[in-house]
Amino acid sequence: MTPEEIDTELRQHDLTHRRFAEELYALDNAGAHSYLRDGELTGLTGKAAAESGTRLSALWSQFGALGTVVDRAKELRSRRTRLAEPEHSELTMLLREDVVSLGADGLRPGDSGGEVTERVSLPDLTKRMNGSVTALKDLYAEVDAACARVAERLSSLTAAVDDAERLTELLDLTTDTTDPDGLAALERELTVLRGAALADPLDPAVTGRLDGFAARVTPVLASLAALDTLRTGLPERLLLRRSAIAELAAAEKEAAEITAVVEVKIAQVRIPALSPQASPLRQRLGDLRRLAAAGRWRLLAERLEQIDRDVTAAREAAATVNETATALMDRRAELRGRLKAYQMKAGRTGAAESAEITSQYEIARALLWTAPCDLRAATRAVRDFQQALLATEESG
Repeated sequence: MTPEEIDTELRQHDLTHRRFAEELYALDNAGAHSYLRDGELTGLTGKAAAESGTRLSALWSQFGALGTVVDRAKELRSRRTRLAEPEHSELTMLLREDVVSLGADGLRPGDSGGEVTERVSLPDLTKRMNGSVTALKDLYAEVDAACARVAERLSSLTAAVDDAERLTELLDLTTDTTDPDGLAALERELTVLRGAALADPLDPAVTGRLDGFAARVTPVLASLAALDTLRTGLPERLLLRRSAIAELAAAEKEAAEITAVVEVKIAQVRIPALSPQASPLRQRLGDLRRLAAAGRWRLLAERLEQIDRDVTAAREAAATVNETATALMDRRAELRGRLKAYQMKAGRTGAAESAEITSQYEIARALLWTAPCDLRAATRAVRDFQQALLATEESG
């Protein structure tokens, strides 16, 4: 090596040594390193902790070996401006040859007490250390990400359980049944999950277990939140139901009135029987206030939902009666209209002078304007009148 080459490589190794000092200091003070070093870890994270400890120990030992060689080379180079043969040869050996002794664990024998298994040059040692630093940075980034992900999930799940407990106390649901949502069991499960997740956040199965817990606690919290919404908004909800029942009462009254009319005007009426529900529903709605006063929110919610279903069913029943009765009256009106139209046609064509036509018309008219009206007979009579009219027109 020329003196210039020696100076260039020595400067490079000195800079490399300084760089490693900064990088190893950063790794040694990384949060992931402290977590891996001090935590009671298991599984994949436990293996990562062992790898971290082994790699970092080896790096510090190799850093020491690099510093020893660089310091020796710098001391030799500083003796004189022009290198003499002994110094030149030793510097060449230090900078180019395999002068660093390492054991199987990557440590200097003096650091581990083990035997020398290999000797490497400074360039090879630098390359090896660069690879180890990169591997540790990647490992720590993975650990940080896993810990952050698990911590976020645990925080969310803890908040969900805490909210569920708060709502249970607020709603005083123990008046319904003891721990109806199994919150005590969920809390114990979360404690176990928290310990397992923090001990091995790198385990892919942790995410699945946390997702499974979330799937169990989320509907519990949603149910309690719904009950709390019911509690705070009960006056408005009861007002809406009273309005719905009032509308039902009006619909049932209208259905009863038109049914009464149809039963007088139409013979052989087949209208579904209607049992008025507005009054009993109004009574059941009033009973809900007693449940609210007693804090029976679950039972209140169930009964309120049942009232909603029953109001809907009663509205549908009233609508069916109304539609059926209206259809019967509409059918009579339709037949009357058709008969009138045919009679006007008979007058225009002169067919009205026919005794047969007149007789058919009178039969149909009598049926349609007699109460109660036999719609089946009236339908046949109108049809007979129409056919007789057509026959007269064809023969004429």
